[in-house]
Amino acid sequence: MAEKRQILIEIRKGSPIRRISRELRVHRDIIRMIQATAAKQGWLHSDSEIPSEGDIANVLKSIYRPTLELDKYLEQIKQWKSEGYTAVVIKQLLVNQHECPVRIGALRRYINCNCQLPPDPVMVRSTSPGKIMDVDFGFLGYLWDDLSKKFRKAWVFSGRLRHSRKAYRKIVWKQDISTFLMCHIYSFEHFGGIPYQVVSDNLKAAVIKSTTDNDMLNRSYLELAENYGFMISPCLPRTPEHKGGVENDIKYIKRNFWPQIREVLKNDNKFSLQQAQVALEKWDREIANTRQIQGIKRSPEEIFAVEEKQQLKALPENRWELVTWIQCKVGRDWRIMYEGSYYSVPYMMIGQTVQCRITYHFVEIYFEFNMIAKHSKAEFKGAYQRNADHAPPFKEAVLNCSREGLLVNAQEVGKDVYEFCKKMLAEAYIDKLRPVRMLLSLALNYEALRLNNACKRALKYKTFSYRSVKDILEKGLDFEPVQPSSIIEIKEFRYARDPKQYKSQ
Repeated sequence: MAEKRQILIEIRKGSPIRRISRELRVHRDIIRMIQATAAKQGWLHSDSEIPSEGDIANVLKSIYRPTLELDKYLEQIKQWKSEGYTAVVIKQLLVNQHECPVRIGALRRYINCNCQLPPDPVMVRSTSPGKIMDVDFGFLGYLWDDLSKKFRKAWVFSGRLRHSRKAYRKIVWKQDISTFLMCHIYSFEHFGGIPYQVVSDNLKAAVIKSTTDNDMLNRSYLELAENYGFMISPCLPRTPEHKGGVENDIKYIKRNFWPQIREVLKNDNKFSLQQAQVALEKWDREIANTRQIQGIKRSPEEIFAVEEKQQLKALPENRWELVTWIQCKVGRDWRIMYEGSYYSVPYMMIGQTVQCRITYHFVEIYFEFNMIAKHSKAEFKGAYQRNADHAPPFKEAVLNCSREGLLVNAQEVGKDVYEFCKKMLAEAYIDKLRPVRMLLSLALNYEALRLNNACKRALKYKTFSYRSVKDILEKGLDFEPVQPSSIIEIKEFRYARDPKQYKSQ
């Protein structure tokens, strides 16, 4: 389309309107409009300066723009538009508040011309080989689980190198800390090296709480970074555009790969996660890594092999053992629970919150950065890994006491106490462990000599009970000598019958 300034130049030359219209392919009404405006503005004089294209357009707009009914509500419409209201909502508000009926098409054209929001520019960041890997999870759909025999939600993990666009992709059931860390390890082994920096979301597996200093990262994630030597760089909250590459990779998987699986699920409703992972790896090799990147005309596999692979840091000799950190509160039974199993801690920790470091073989328990307990990992749910040293001393002794142990303790107190306890425990059908424990506890309040004398007196009178020994001690009878038993002679009474008379014939 011809510029208005060129039309003005031809008019100043004196060219006829028909000729200008034919050569510049402009309607004659437009030429007449420009000619009339130029005459009013004094642009037709040979000594006047020809205005710029923008000046001509502004003058024409100010003169020939018709006054519209919506101009009265322009500021209100701009406010509604800035608040995110759609044209349909704005049309209804104009009717309700100002009784201004307007067609939706005309309103949309009016908004596009007069209510344009300022542009949102995007910064293109330069990349360096081997420097940054972006990681993210994305929801795919439902797949059949052979173990639970039902459909479960399936997620895809993507670890994408920012420079070459090469990615490691894996379908998983969960987004927990163990899955998150193992996917990192698989990514490093897939690439054959480790990037300098890993950029992640603020998911709990990576970030406990987002802070300016990044000092609230998950301890398991920190151990992984320390072992493999990469820097953790979480995004700011609600800013997925800071790792837009991996976000687009998730969309790429959903739009290019997942529709193929959906078609398979229509015919095979028990298509499992393992089968989907095999299909994903094939798609990765044949399509994702060999596609030509727009604007570069090179594939991710080519860029990775030529530029990025040699820039990655070397892998450690041994794979890192998966570590999980959790917080637990110690109950009144001085133990914590992890995955349905129980682990004891020192009883002084009751009510405290402790940190647990779980590996494949061990459970280590820390309080204020000091390890207070270490157990072998339980092999089944409901198991109790217990250390006797963690128990309260007296209560542990009560739980572990037996008949033989009590007799040993009684012998240490004295011979008479031992004999008395032996008589008490001789009951075949009554449990006497508790009264014997209470009897031996009297040694804490009374001297061993007094306790032995009390037991000797009770043995003499054959009162084999805890209550009788305690009464003797409280009343001080253990100081008195034991009286010999006296023989009572039975006298014959006048009217008493001879026992022989009762014998049967």
